[in-house]
Amino acid sequence: MNFYDMIKPTHIQDFIYDDEKHLRKLELLIKNKITFPSPSKKIIILHGKYGTGKSELAKLLPELIEQNQIDGAINKDNENVFENHVGTFIVCKADNSACASKRAMPTAVSFNKSGRHYVILDEMDNMRSDYQKSLKGFITEYDHVVYIMTTNHLEKLDDGLKSRAHLIPFISPSQKLWLTRCIEICKMYEVSYDESYLANLIAAADGDARKILSELEEYILLEKLDAA
Repeated sequence: MNFYDMIKPTHIQDFIYDDEKHLRKLELLIKNKITFPSPSKKIIILHGKYGTGKSELAKLLPELIEQNQIDGAINKDNENVFENHVGTFIVCKADNSACASKRAMPTAVSFNKSGRHYVILDEMDNMRSDYQKSLKGFITEYDHVVYIMTTNHLEKLDDGLKSRAHLIPFISPSQKLWLTRCIEICKMYEVSYDESYLANLIAAADGDARKILSELEEYILLEKLDAA
């Protein structure tokens, strides 16, 4: 198993997220304590700085929603309720708005036990405004699709989409939180670590999770080679 598979989050609590209020809201949405999806809110929008883990969380949310909301209702035998899920992950680009919006409006039957489709629209701000409006109309009319969207530029999203969404902001986690996580990963790999070195590595990355984890993987590999 490679480094990224080893450290891949599987629960909300695995994410390095420095906002307890919105973390709690996500948990309530996943468990349907806050009704989701509802007639008024069928979208979760993760927005904020690049490199803060929005896309990774967006990929995980459909599974968490499906498992938590079905568990105890249909999932009485502890079966894997998500095994037949055919999710749709779409990276929005300036030149693929027509194709992306078409794929984001499924009309076929879903194989999920909930009967829902899950559509993840990454970098949603890249979709042209006219296609965003078309998608808004589809979302208003149909109830069988749950949307997870990510964006670095919330201001570029259609106001109608935002009004139909739970907005979850992403800011760079504190360096203290990152240091704790990096130490946990070093211990997982059973390598010695220099806390000062890790702190400097984190500071130099300026909150960019991709850069931190890439540097950490290299650090762990070198430590293992030195110890061999």
